[in-house]
Amino acid sequence: MNKYHQSGMTTLLITSMLLIVALLFSLASYKNLFYQIKRTQNEVLARQAHWLSEGGLECGFSEYIANKDNFTDFVKCKSSKLDLKLSQITTTELVLQSKIINSVSTKIISKKINSGSSGKSGAMRSSADLYFYTSASFMTPDPGNLETDGWQCVALRYKNKFYAAVIDNKGVYPGGEPPFAKFDPQGKNCAPNHLNKFDDSDDGLVNADFVKDSTVSPFKEIFNVENKDHNDIRDNGEFEILFTNSFNRGECGNLITNILKDSSKKKRIWIEGDCEIKSTAFEDLIKESDKTQGILLVFHDGLLSFMEPPPLLPGEDPKSLKGMVVHFNYDYSIGDTSWVGLDANNMLGHSPSVIPNYYLLNSSYYQEGSFRFSGGQVFDSVGQSALFYSAIDFRYNKDVIDFALSVFNKPRWIEGSWNDFQ
Repeated sequence: MNKYHQSGMTTLLITSMLLIVALLFSLASYKNLFYQIKRTQNEVLARQAHWLSEGGLECGFSEYIANKDNFTDFVKCKSSKLDLKLSQITTTELVLQSKIINSVSTKIISKKINSGSSGKSGAMRSSADLYFYTSASFMTPDPGNLETDGWQCVALRYKNKFYAAVIDNKGVYPGGEPPFAKFDPQGKNCAPNHLNKFDDSDDGLVNADFVKDSTVSPFKEIFNVENKDHNDIRDNGEFEILFTNSFNRGECGNLITNILKDSSKKKRIWIEGDCEIKSTAFEDLIKESDKTQGILLVFHDGLLSFMEPPPLLPGEDPKSLKGMVVHFNYDYSIGDTSWVGLDANNMLGHSPSVIPNYYLLNSSYYQEGSFRFSGGQVFDSVGQSALFYSAIDFRYNKDVIDFALSVFNKPRWIEGSWNDFQ
């Protein structure tokens, strides 16, 4: 073989080797390119799962709001690829979990919801000390949850001191008025330990219907803000604001009633300062409240007294004050002559008294005469007392409370609670 043939063979061999190397590089490059394409497709599917899961949160949140009072499970938002789960964390917090499953990945996202409820149970709640000269009669308690032994009813939750000559929780079955329109007692009354029983252990457990709870903070529980931020609630545009002084505090009841009679005014009134609701004004207030689904009266930083309404005429049925009454003293001190000039001073302004001095000298709330109430009543006046020189007929009504507080207690996302598990 001559040198020219050898040269040709060499050239052909080198060319073949270069072609093989080029082919190998091409195959390797194609494999890497295919991997990158596949990876990109997977990332797109993963992001789609993420945003579908985010959409599941919003859909679930909307469905929960629409069915809040009777919510059992998600119906409209769930699908074969979307699973939603709502779990209770605390009395006011829920966690909503959204889970998307596709061919590539499972995506789970969760976010916490403030349920917008008024927090702890109790037909009446108080951080003020409570003194009932006669009986504390709860014709309708807060039913609480249904357990095997009956409803976990709570009539009163108090922070420090409570006294009543007689306590009387009438229960929920057969009972009188239901605690809300769609309430089904399922043939059960309050559980035995939640029917006219005291629990003053203050251990954080609710083991009776009259419960001592040193953590109770009614204003915060109702409006979901710290007490120091109360002006944010007052000034949010949802209240008619009424300021009283030493000249008009005795006419406060008439001023409130005039606002309620005005169809252009809101039925939520914030009263700054002392307020006495005299007998005839009390009667008018009851009549005006009965025309609504529930009024909201917040009395802030002042004395408050309800004087006995006029006696009923023969054959006349008693009517209830229908609404939510909040007495909230945040930065208010009681002086020795604070009650002077008000009708309530006839009882509170002399000593000795049938009311013990501990309660008498610290009283910022006074109620006299037969009093029938439908809705909710709270006192948030730490270190002060609320006196009932009357037999109270209290009827817890969740529908009235929910209506009165509807503009404040809407479910909402809790900021900073978003979690991306996968």
